[in-house]
Amino acid sequence: MGENPSSARTADVVVIGGGVIGCAIAFRLAQAHLKVVVLERGEPGGEASGAAAGMIAPQGEMVNFDAFFELCAASRDLYPSFVEEVEELSGESVGYRRDGILMVAADDQHSRELEEVSRSQTRQGLPLERLTAESVHERGTTNG
Repeated sequence: MGENPSSARTADVVVIGGGVIGCAIAFRLAQAHLKVVVLERGEPGGEASGAAAGMIAPQGEMVNFDAFFELCAASRDLYPSFVEEVEELSGESVGYRRDGILMVAADDQHSRELEEVSRSQTRQGLPLERLTAESVHERGTTNG
């Protein structure tokens, strides 16, 4: 006999969203021996996770360093050990690199906004380096 239809439709937790965060939550809940169902409207990882290009950059545009920033930074700092665990369990590389981010000013207004971000982050003691177009070209491509 097959599985009881009503039991096939039960779960301890339903996670809405099959991106990186939703799948990570489902993974941890399953490790805690909960029955988890992930609902995703499209391709797993194809929504916000796909658009983020793999970036985990809580300081990228922050000028207010409040509790939300602290939570984001703590999450970022935990991520490398999570990646290591996933790679060990799966036998696959996820391609995680901690290279930093490059924020480019497209015009004078954006340049002023980035200057404000830079000043704010410097006051917080966050590492950053201001680059000219020439110094970026000297370093070569930004993807490796």
